[in-house]
Amino acid sequence: MTHKMLVVYFALGTSLAVLAQVPTLLQPTTLTGTVPDNDATVKRARNVLVNTPLLQSPTATSFAVPLFDGAQVMLVRDSTSIVAKGGLIWRGHAMNDPTTTATVSMLNGVVIGNLRTQGGAAYHIRYLGLAGSQRIHSLCDIDLTRLPEDEFEPTSTPPIRRNGAGDTCSTDPPTNIDALVVYTAKTRSAAGGRDAIEATINLAVYYAKQAYKNSPISQQLRLVHMEEVILYRDWRFSDGSGPALKPCVWLSGQCSNYVTGHIRGGCGGHDCRAFRYEWAHLWHSLGNVQSI
Repeated sequence: MTHKMLVVYFALGTSLAVLAQVPTLLQPTTLTGTVPDNDATVKRARNVLVNTPLLQSPTATSFAVPLFDGAQVMLVRDSTSIVAKGGLIWRGHAMNDPTTTATVSMLNGVVIGNLRTQGGAAYHIRYLGLAGSQRIHSLCDIDLTRLPEDEFEPTSTPPIRRNGAGDTCSTDPPTNIDALVVYTAKTRSAAGGRDAIEATINLAVYYAKQAYKNSPISQQLRLVHMEEVILYRDWRFSDGSGPALKPCVWLSGQCSNYVTGHIRGGCGGHDCRAFRYEWAHLWHSLGNVQSI
């Protein structure tokens, strides 16, 4: 669907009179942030200010989102939920069209979100950093064909328990997964700060939970903690001598060699900005506990 067709579609689905009566979530701005933006998946982008009170207001059940070429969509709230560290997940759909959906994650005024239209167009809201006291975001028109191919680690077989060995966890059923997500300073910086990367994690976990709900499985996922860590890898001197350190992360004052959902500076060898839109990597990690 071309953008001209999008204009016609939204004009047919939502009258101009109705759009004129609702508030607008995004306001274009000439201000620029401090976070470099070099994502190859972006066809075009516009810097915006986000009207964050609309996402939190109990009475603001709908608002307009300007797109490109004069097109805009009016979103109607389906649900809101409070997530880790006081973050918010806002979920909604286009008026008169439940197949155009939007999901937005907000944490301390930083917004990360996605919008998919009936015709398959994809838009992403990302954080670009501060300009004075203003939080600058970007509305991006995403070319889904430019996303890197998914890369999964080879499947490993768990060790066989000795006869009579009991369950290693007696407090939770096997369908429950408590997830710890850690990230490095490089990832935090590339995302635009701690609030940005943790809002991204909240959104990814929400998508994982929805995938489980939409699938014929009883998997339950809970994000119990997220934290920045220092990553240590095996190292030796150039002549091959020296200790071979066991891979670990520095977490809460101690070295831990077992984590779930470890996010480094990139994902699958790709720049971490591509990860912001391609969530499959993270919910693969969360749905299948991995050690590093």
